[in-house]
Amino acid sequence: MIVLPGTDQQLTFFKKNENPDGKIILIVGAGAEQIAVDLFESGADVSVIVEDYDSLMNYRLLLGQEERIKIKLMDFTVTDYDDKTFDYVYAQASISDERRKFIIKELKRILKDDGKLCIGEMALLEEEYPEVIGDIIERAGIDPLLSKDIISYYESKNLLIEQNKNASDSLAEFYNLARLKLNESLGDLTEQELSYYKKLIKMIKHESNVFLKYGGDKYLGFYSLIMRKKN
Repeated sequence: MIVLPGTDQQLTFFKKNENPDGKIILIVGAGAEQIAVDLFESGADVSVIVEDYDSLMNYRLLLGQEERIKIKLMDFTVTDYDDKTFDYVYAQASISDERRKFIIKELKRILKDDGKLCIGEMALLEEEYPEVIGDIIERAGIDPLLSKDIISYYESKNLLIEQNKNASDSLAEFYNLARLKLNESLGDLTEQELSYYKKLIKMIKHESNVFLKYGGDKYLGFYSLIMRKKN
């Protein structure tokens, strides 16, 4: 199971509509190790970029000796890739912040003319929401679009939406899974590791409890889109 908002649903949605075999794919963001392996085993040439050292090391640790999946540390808004490098760029819950428009501009630059973006977005289902939901948004460092505005937003970036999926039901599954995985892992961490991951553990516990206890599914959703550049 993929422990990201969108869970397995986004990858399934992508593979239902697109064939990764023989394609050059960039995955943007942390926590997508299982996605990288799945696409690689489906015949794709897979690269991954993350923005922090801990995520880089987690990928290398979890992927072990699989060096054919290329993992690099890069700013999502200014990558080192040449123009028109990738057939697909895949981002699952990794670009929903205030830099979104700059990230999209960069992803379009490195995408081939006939290439496509597969992007998963956290979204607000209501314009007004309780303070506890605002706390989740702030702690996660996201700047969610309103669900009703997602398609028009991406169309304004000169992208053509070919497929879209409402995967909002994946969020409760994600938070339940995150809490379960956290509880399972606590017993395996050393005292030093517990201290190091204290902030992350606290954040996951808090977000999961708030979302599940206070009906977060009424206010937060998740949407996946497959898009291509307009000619």
